Amino acid sequence: MSVRIQMRRGTTSEWNSADPILNEGEIGYNSTLTSFKIGDGESLWSELDYYQAAADITPNEIGAIASTEKNAVDGVAGLDGSKNVITALSVVFEGATADAYETFLTVTEPASDITINLPSTADTLVGRATTDTLTNKSISGATNTLSNIGNASLTNSAITINGSSVSLGGSISIGDITGITTAAGSGLSGGGSSGDITLSIDTAVTADLTTAQTLTNKTLTSPSVGTSLTTASTSFNLLNTTATTVNFAGAASTISIGSVTSTTTINDSLIVTGNLTVNGTTTTIDTQTLQVEDKNIVLGYGSTSDVAVDGGGITLTGATNKTFNWIDATDAWTSSEHMNLVTGKSYKINNTAISAALPALTWGEVKDGKSGLAIS
Repeated sequence: MSVRIQMRRGTTSEWNSADPILNEGEIGYNSTLTSFKIGDGESLWSELDYYQAAADITPNEIGAIASTEKNAVDGVAGLDGSKNVITALSVVFEGATADAYETFLTVTEPASDITINLPSTADTLVGRATTDTLTNKSISGATNTLSNIGNASLTNSAITINGSSVSLGGSISIGDITGITTAAGSGLSGGGSSGDITLSIDTAVTADLTTAQTLTNKTLTSPSVGTSLTTASTSFNLLNTTATTVNFAGAASTISIGSVTSTTTINDSLIVTGNLTVNGTTTTIDTQTLQVEDKNIVLGYGSTSDVAVDGGGITLTGATNKTFNWIDATDAWTSSEHMNLVTGKSYKINNTAISAALPALTWGEVKDGKSGLAIS
């Protein structure tokens, strides 16, 4: 048995021109679009929808959202396999009024999977820069730092002082001191058990700021000394014995050491980088070698006449003194010893050797068979 189904046919133009009402279940075929409509007995042809193959149906025809619209401008967010909303940058809340102001919930580009758990009850989130009141929160002092909190800003907290609970920022009267006992040699004297108690410093064993005292076996580290540092001891060690470099007097322009009759001893080498002036009646140099860089030694410095420097010169001590002095009476340098020239050297007068200026002297017969110097 075969069933023959008849349907009304026509082109798009013919259907639009006639715009008939198909009976309920009646099929109308559009040969131009190769599509058909099924009547409902009430609607005009133009009011009916075409039936199409699923592959040919576009998203716009059925109100579906294209995959290209996911995370696109004016598009939609997507869902992952766990039905989690996936959006590229942020979630925007318009609010009750559609205007130019919205709230953006944004995230920084994550470097790993991050889970943020929101409260499971009605609550208000706290911002890092907003002013909020925290309730039922515990802050660990080991992992957090609380700074610039005054006692007056702390409430509902207390400490116990002398058996009494005192809120932070409050005050308490401690009451009378029950007693102070001083031990012998502690440097304190006095005491009491109630009312005003006076303690005095025993300056015999304790140093104070105003009493003149002698310190024994004390080490002063970087002390600040006033105008003088004095001691009654006959021996005073100013520095320790291990110091290798000592800077003394700083930028002082005048330094005085010892009294006018004292003796100052320097136990090691002394280097004077400036000029050295020695004032006194006698200067003694007790050394094996004397080295003077200056090629000219000035004696009698400050004298203005030959009489004032009479007898000046050089004295060499030995069994007898050997001298080379200026004698004012003879107006000449005078030697107490012979003058001996080594071979090749000569006496000169006005830069001329004496042997060339004087007649030749020889040893021979002088007169009457006598021998002696003969002038030739």
